[in-house]
Amino acid sequence: GARFVHVVYHFARYVMIEKMKKLSVGTGIPFAEAVTRRPRDMYIAKARHRVAYSKLLQILQRERFVFQEYRRKAQALCKTIKRTKSEYAVVQKQFCR
Repeated sequence: GARFVHVVYHFARYVMIEKMKKLSVGTGIPFAEAVTRRPRDMYIAKARHRVAYSKLLQILQRERFVFQEYRRKAQALCKTIKRTKSEYAVVQKQFCR
């Protein structure tokens, strides 16, 4: 639900910041420090948060849809394989007679 998405969003943000810290060491780019600071305009910060949060939610929903479609197609293929095997067994029995 919403709480899970909230936790995943904050975890993803934390991982991203930690990775940026590791990648920006020695480059002279204080980008990671700028990300961790509080923004001056909280309205813009909240708007960015809402956009990122909704984008993450869309990605998770699409991923769920893709997995459901994959599962449905896999089940259909398994049924087709079973049916084909049974038809093959019947044809083999008829051929051996």
